[in-house]
Amino acid sequence: MKTTYFLLGQDAVVTYQEHSINKLLEEFTGNYDILKIDEHTDPLNLMGRVDGWMGWCELSEEDYNIIYNHINPPDEEFEFDFHRDAKHTIWYRSHFSVKAKNREKAIEKAIEMMVNFDRDESSELLVDTTEEMSPKDNEGCSTQELFLSWESGDALWSNGL
Repeated sequence: MKTTYFLLGQDAVVTYQEHSINKLLEEFTGNYDILKIDEHTDPLNLMGRVDGWMGWCELSEEDYNIIYNHINPPDEEFEFDFHRDAKHTIWYRSHFSVKAKNREKAIEKAIEMMVNFDRDESSELLVDTTEEMSPKDNEGCSTQELFLSWESGDALWSNGL
């Protein structure tokens, strides 16, 4: 079933096309309407309604729904799930062994292994050392980002660059 969505009203169309849907919703105070036409409706009657406006343009389904909910806010509130990603510092403890004739030689070998990354080890997170980072600690870059749980893409908000 083919469905077509329309924004009706010349000034509203100009605002939508030249600026954004946000500017239309936040700043536009003129007269406009939206219309949804599918193959099961009376297209001649509805298209007559579209042609009765000085200006109109087609909308995506997503933009139609956004404008519809702005014009007709739902009576009930919906629950939206978010998640916050936060950057922290944490210490890892690595376990490895060396064979040596005495303590001093063992320390010397262990330091050499650390510098050269030449070791077999197991590790554990030291959870009690976790500290939340600020953007200052992260060269101005974000350390907290907010996402809608069911959306993918860029963060909706962040506390840094």
